[in-house]
Amino acid sequence: MKNLALLLATITQVFTTFPAENVSFRDGTSLAADIFDKKGFEPDKYGVILTVKNKIYLHHYPVTDRSLSVPTFYFSGSNPYGISQCSPTRVSFFHFETFSLLNMREKVLRMNIPVKKKIEAIRSIDRAMTLTPPKVMTSPAYKNKKQTRQWQRWAETYVALRIEKGEVAWGKDLESLKKNNLVNEGRAFTKK
Repeated sequence: MKNLALLLATITQVFTTFPAENVSFRDGTSLAADIFDKKGFEPDKYGVILTVKNKIYLHHYPVTDRSLSVPTFYFSGSNPYGISQCSPTRVSFFHFETFSLLNMREKVLRMNIPVKKKIEAIRSIDRAMTLTPPKVMTSPAYKNKKQTRQWQRWAETYVALRIEKGEVAWGKDLESLKKNNLVNEGRAFTKK
């Protein structure tokens, strides 16, 4: 009986550890990230919090032809480690490419998180794969470069100390390998 319990504990440890995988955003950003699943901050119907090298990832929402609006206009939720709510770390599933959502869906299904949050997250992932984003995320007023830059300045101001301490990975500080044509080969970001 003890051997069976030990075997089950070992299998659970192996299958609940989720290594960083490439995550691709609709705006063209690609990075190796983990899903943050600490109590109270698990994936839910509003999206997912990512980590990059054990730092909370704060997406910078670059303006491209496929970008959606910055999150302060449609999401107000708590952040881990007391990070300011003015700079939401939770990313809506609508911001991710479909193939990334498929991988996230599989990870969320295997995660040891509250069942209600798991069901809500899976439903939201399915919605993001099949439906168009809500109007509040796609309104032309929110895709304005000036407003996005203003939000980026606010985010940098509110989390500057956290970035300096190494608690937060700011998307703008990571350099895309697009210019080297390596994104399609599954490569991630490198530090500037």
